[in-house]
This record gives sequence, structure tokens and C-alpha cells, in this order.
Amino acid sequence: MPIVLSLALLAYPIAEIALFITVGQAIGLLPTLLIIVITAIVGMLVIRQQGFAGMEKVGRDLRAGRPPVDAMADSVLTILAGLFLVAPGLLTDVAGLLLLLPPVRAFVRRAVGSDVHVDVRVFGDDGGRIEPRTPTGARTSAEGQTNGTVIEGEFERMDETSVDSRRR
Repeated sequence: MPIVLSLALLAYPIAEIALFITVGQAIGLLPTLLIIVITAIVGMLVIRQQGFAGMEKVGRDLRAGRPPVDAMADSVLTILAGLFLVAPGLLTDVAGLLLLLPPVRAFVRRAVGSDVHVDVRVFGDDGGRIEPRTPTGARTSAEGQTNGTVIEGEFERMDETSVDSRRR
């Protein structure tokens, strides 16, 4: 495996340079550089916008009592798309543009998410405990055992005024 990774890390910059030269010869140097600059600006805008929008989606899911797994995965993948767009190179631009498409993000989420298990424990507004559920919605066993890796975490429910004051 280390040899494959080493070869991939060596092949990537060579492929970027070859593609840059090929596109530069086909459409000219200035349009090629303009593509790189425009995609970098788009990437910065995507990253900036996704930070707030992603947290709003996560908050909606939490308020609805649903695990925010899909919202968090979409946010991470969209920010990754923005980072790919900011990075100079045409291959990274293509990868970033593809990750901006919801069907591609859904495919990546399913491909990566098949190995991830989420166990969410939420305490309701009345202080009562809501039972943890597996991603399919089935309850865990009486001992709390589930199949797969469990990532534990905590969150704090905040009202809208405290969230608004933190943004300033």
C-alpha cells in the first residue's frame, strides 16, 4: 500500500502540470490562468457560505430530534469542494466542481458512510432522555450495544439570541 500511495503522490503533480500545459495550448495561457483564478474565488465563496449554512442545517436536524449525520457530511464535503477549488490546478477544480453536485456528494456519503455508525443520545427540552437510535432508526440493544464503531459527542442546545450574539 505505501508504494501505491507514493506513486499516486508522484503522479498527481505530473498529471496537473500535463493538463495545465494541454489546456494552455488549446485555449491559451490567459484563459487558463483566468479559470484558475475564478475557481479559486468561487471556492472561497463556497467555504464562507457553507460554514453558516451547514451549521443551520445541523441545528435544524438537532431540533427535530434527528441525528445530523447527513447535514454534517454534506457540510464537510462542500467545504472540501471549496478547498479543492481554491487549490491551484485543473484536476482539483474538476474534483471540487463535482463535489458541489448533490448527487455526487450523496454517492460519496454512501460510499464512505457504509463504514460509519452513529449513536446519538439527545436530552429533550423537558430533561427526559431520548433513546439512541442506529442510522436506520432501529433501537440499540438493552445493553446499548450496536454493530460498528461508535463516536460519542456532546452538544449544547442554544436559543437563537445566544447564537446571534456569538456571530458578532
